[in-house]
Amino acid sequence: MSITDIIIDVITGSPEHPQATPPTRLLDDAVRRGVIPGAVLAAGIGSAEPVISHVAGFAQDDSHARRAMTYDTIFDLASLTKVVATLPCVLRLAGAGQLDLDHPVRRYLPGFDGAGKDAVTVRQLLAHTSGLPDHRDYYQYLHDPARLRAAALAEPLVTAPGTVVCYSDIGFIVLGELCTTVTGDRLDRLVAEMVCTPLGMADTGYRPAEAVTGRIASTEPTSGGSGPSGSGVSPGSGVSPRASTKATAPAKLPNGSEQG
Repeated sequence: MSITDIIIDVITGSPEHPQATPPTRLLDDAVRRGVIPGAVLAAGIGSAEPVISHVAGFAQDDSHARRAMTYDTIFDLASLTKVVATLPCVLRLAGAGQLDLDHPVRRYLPGFDGAGKDAVTVRQLLAHTSGLPDHRDYYQYLHDPARLRAAALAEPLVTAPGTVVCYSDIGFIVLGELCTTVTGDRLDRLVAEMVCTPLGMADTGYRPAEAVTGRIASTEPTSGGSGPSGSGVSPGSGVSPRASTKATAPAKLPNGSEQG
């Protein structure tokens, strides 16, 4: 039996692996106990369609409405946007020779200025070892996108580049600026062109259309009860897919790299 067969047996609750609790039961129990309002599970290995799919609970469950979770519910990926959207864009640009992961960021972004920042490489931004801090609440006092981006580029380092791992939202804002500066295009269009369209991820992208609002899982309070979380474009958050999109087999990107 191959490792693939064993994994499939485990996730489907095969009698050959009775010690493994089927994930479908885990999700149902979590909904029943109120740990989560709902979830969609889609998992597969090397197949065009998920080997297992399961829907549990509700996409919205508050005083205003109760919407059942469905297999095509769209979720806010939040910070997974970093690895699902921004990272592939950077790697595709590197693969095309438009940037080098080991070159200083300032080679592409002259505005990335400040003490020690001339040593920060693109790879260090991707690896969260650039020396930038984890987070700044720019949104509380900067409401113009251009000023927010400028503040991120000017953010001082808190450690020497390459010495400390610090998960940095700011680092990915810088990477988003890097992508748009190198290509001269907007980040949302880059993600659609370089990632979503080649992989057939038709339901994935920034700022979902109003027509699919009823399919989006609620993530934060709104005036109408609860709803999707924001509608902007950020290198660190904001992309929304449906679960089955990420469960299908790895697909080839045009430059030969794989994403899945």
